[in-house]
Amino acid sequence: HQPTSADDDDDADDAASPPPTVYVGNERAARDATLLSSLRITHVVNCTDNIPNYHERSGAVRYMRFPVTFWQLQCAAGDAATLGFADRLFEFVDAALAAGGSVLVHCLAGAHRAGTTGCLLLMRQHCLGPSAAIALAKQRRPAIDPPGGLPQSSERYHRARAPAPR
Repeated sequence: HQPTSADDDDDADDAASPPPTVYVGNERAARDATLLSSLRITHVVNCTDNIPNYHERSGAVRYMRFPVTFWQLQCAAGDAATLGFADRLFEFVDAALAAGGSVLVHCLAGAHRAGTTGCLLLMRQHCLGPSAAIALAKQRRPAIDPPGGLPQSSERYHRARAPAPR
């Protein structure tokens, strides 16, 4: 299964060279070097702590582990820690897109951990709240289903980035 794009563009002119895009996918997509190359994926966000970074040694793909499952531990110190945790992700993705590459965000199924991470990216890119980001993500990849405490990470990020009341 091909990962799902965060973009809706179906322009035929882009078929040969897709624009820089963030995809949410599963472990199978992360393992498929041909797929990564065809989608111009230069950066991979691995949202697991146990799936290998399959193509790290090739040098063709840069990797970041984003342990979204452990967000509560990473963000226990408050809003600044929450923003710092998310900023690492945003900086990695921004650098890839600015250089003209695409990004694959993955976990085992491309639904829970990668889905939550994809929602964080949508929240930032489109200034959305958590519910709107989840709805948009599900339109693009119906398998996305942030479970249990993971939606709380999106809510916590949303509160942390909100301007302080005056």
